[in-house]
Amino acid sequence: AIQNAPAFQSISIGLTPWNKVFSDACVEHLSKAIENAPELQSISIRLSYGVFSDVGMERLSEAIKNASALQNISLACDEISAAGMKLLSEAIQNAPAFQSISIGLTPWNKVFSDACVEHLSKAIENAPELQSISIRLSYGVFSDVGMERLSEAIKNASALQNISL
Repeated sequence: AIQNAPAFQSISIGLTPWNKVFSDACVEHLSKAIENAPELQSISIRLSYGVFSDVGMERLSEAIKNASALQNISLACDEISAAGMKLLSEAIQNAPAFQSISIGLTPWNKVFSDACVEHLSKAIENAPELQSISIRLSYGVFSDVGMERLSEAIKNASALQNISL
């Protein structure tokens, strides 16, 4: 339906998979909608108590790269692996009109890995139109090294206007 609606601009999905992986088949269908909706500007995916597999993140990242009008993405889930964050970062850096990213994670008393922060920082530094970032870590923390790297990325982001941590 989304692919066949010519003026479709926004999609928001909220699911509670309760400690499960959002199926790769579901991600595949959603990714096709993202890629094939020519006016799609914004996507929001919230997985309460769930995660994306690395395969799912790879496919979703590919769709983000191929969505020509996409400007905003909001992802919320328990965790994103370093491999998944790397793929998402690369997609954001290669999306020509990307302006806003919001990531909400519930890592349950864990440190947001320095590898994930490094990948996210690269996206912040290298997405030329990125104006706004929001990172929410419920029950989680940044390491000092991660905060240092994130701060460096924020300083180097040419278009960044808003940040929420």
